Amino acid sequence: MATPDRLLRRRRSHMSTSSTSIPANNNLQKLTEQQREEYTNTLDQLIEATQKRFISTHKSSLQTFTNETISTITARAMEITQDVINLQGYERKKFLEHLRLTQSVDLHTKHLWHQLISQLTHEYGVWFESLSYPKFWELDPTENPQRERRRLQRSYCLMEKRFFQPQVPEEILVNPPLSYLFDTRHYQSVTLQTVLHRNEKIEFQCRCTNVTPNNEVKGELLVGTTRIYFAAEEQVSTSTKTKSVNSAMTSIGYNHRSFNDDSNSFSFAIDEICEMYKRRYLLTDLALELFFINGITLMIAHGSKDDRDHLYRLLAKRNVIHAKPEDKVSEIQTSWKQGHVTNFDYLMQLNKLAGRTFLGKPQNLFLMLNI
Repeated sequence: MATPDRLLRRRRSHMSTSSTSIPANNNLQKLTEQQREEYTNTLDQLIEATQKRFISTHKSSLQTFTNETISTITARAMEITQDVINLQGYERKKFLEHLRLTQSVDLHTKHLWHQLISQLTHEYGVWFESLSYPKFWELDPTENPQRERRRLQRSYCLMEKRFFQPQVPEEILVNPPLSYLFDTRHYQSVTLQTVLHRNEKIEFQCRCTNVTPNNEVKGELLVGTTRIYFAAEEQVSTSTKTKSVNSAMTSIGYNHRSFNDDSNSFSFAIDEICEMYKRRYLLTDLALELFFINGITLMIAHGSKDDRDHLYRLLAKRNVIHAKPEDKVSEIQTSWKQGHVTNFDYLMQLNKLAGRTFLGKPQNLFLMLNI
């Protein structure tokens, strides 16, 4: 049986043991809470990292899909745009070809009408009308091989009445026969129309002046693959027309007044040129004189010497006859010494090789005559 002392000692021992176990439980609780907090933080970091990784992967996939989609849409849009442009270009080309064909037919029809009217209404034709032809005459620009101009052609004098004798009737300008068949209300260059309907490739283009004895016509020179075109700057009146070139370059036949108001514009085939020489214009070496197989001469003054030389080289490549002056001089001298040419022909050839021409006023032909 336990004594009171023993019970008291047990009680004190139990109380001391309880007092030492309380701090141990507090430390364990703190450690547990600390580990729980660390675990929670680690878990939150892992979740956040996983979410970031997932969002980054999703964004990358979405960006790749977006880029591919945009590229596909852009490529398709470009293809559609290209198809539309090609279709529009085809329709535009088809429309222009239609316009060229229509204009070509109109020009060809007009040309045939000109030929027919010229054949039937000239002085020896069946429908000649004397009232429709001028009463005066002028020198025709056509030259023979000796550079003589012997032909005459009808022309309006276009001078004031006070310069004529009283018995000379007053000059009346009338329209050519059947002129009502042609619509001249709108001014259009036949040369440009011809280029349009021929669809000819233009190899050289420059500003120039067509020099004639009576006038100087400024315009545009277009050199194509087979023809050369001169387009005058503006419409000219009847009193200032350059008839020498107009009547010579047209293949319609004689017609004292062209149905086309743009008579200062003309064109000719390159293979019709038989000779060409460099000339001086206004004492400056920048002109080119062309001689044609039909006896017509044409002098074109350029804005610069480079343009003239470029045209000269371009025509020289087309096998245009352009013998060196010294070769021609020695050849003509030999022919003259052997009696193959007359003195007049010899002097005319020397004038041509020396740069003398009918077209330039300062370079008129010069002849020495023994009286």
